[in-house]
Amino acid sequence: MRPRVKQVAALSAAALALAVVGTVTIDAHKAITSKYTYNDDVYPILRDKCGKCHVDGGPAPMSLLTYNDDGGAVAWAESIKEMLMANAMPPYYGDPTGPPLKNLHLLTPRELDILLTWTSGGTPHGDLNHNPPASKAKVAWVLGKPDVVLPFPKEVSLGAGEMEKFVDIVVPTGLTETKWIKSADLLPGNAGIVRQATISVENGPVLALWEPMDDPAAAPEGAAFKLPAGATLHVKVRYRKSWQDEQETPQTRARSASTSRGRPPPARICSRWSSTARSERRRRPPAAR
Repeated sequence: MRPRVKQVAALSAAALALAVVGTVTIDAHKAITSKYTYNDDVYPILRDKCGKCHVDGGPAPMSLLTYNDDGGAVAWAESIKEMLMANAMPPYYGDPTGPPLKNLHLLTPRELDILLTWTSGGTPHGDLNHNPPASKAKVAWVLGKPDVVLPFPKEVSLGAGEMEKFVDIVVPTGLTETKWIKSADLLPGNAGIVRQATISVENGPVLALWEPMDDPAAAPEGAAFKLPAGATLHVKVRYRKSWQDEQETPQTRARSASTSRGRPPPARICSRWSSTARSERRRRPPAAR
């Protein structure tokens, strides 16, 4: 009986040794040269500069606010590096030689160095006892509770195989007296497909140009938009699905809002806000290339 026991023990030890060697090989194929880790250094940058879009439930097709190798930042490390080196992300459409602009999401040289070092240096996770909290897209009015909330009259859907559409939605204000508008904003019912929107008064000024990564801006001090009684708003929305949802049929019903003032402004009325058109960039995950 003893030889048989020794044989079984030897086989078990061999199997255990093989398992250990296999584990070491899997981890050792990626050299860790980055002194920066996701938990301590990378996550705060992605949260502050990319998290409005690249978050669970957000308009981007992937969340970068989780480390997971099955779809989080580490799975997209190569794409992150490519987009940063191509100066394609974060998206910026202002003239760098022009006047300074507000609400930018540009990376500082140090932040860019951290991200490139991490994506090229083995993408270390960091202290597993200090993982960042789970993040989801926020559904709230950025400027606080608005004075007027106008729901869209109907839902909009993108059919299976329909990737994109532009819809001009007519929204009656129902106002019985003239209002002076300081700001306008949009709250999508489905943030995953609402890409851009223009909010304007029928036969009047543009009140706001909306994108998910931008913060709404109020009119300058002493200025406002005149919104006559019975005015009608036009909200021109660009809807677009990500590649994961190509065969799905998502729906959304957004709400527009305005912050108003009852008295005329003491200074000029803003007649129009303008912005450079923005392009959509989407990448497939590394496994799908």
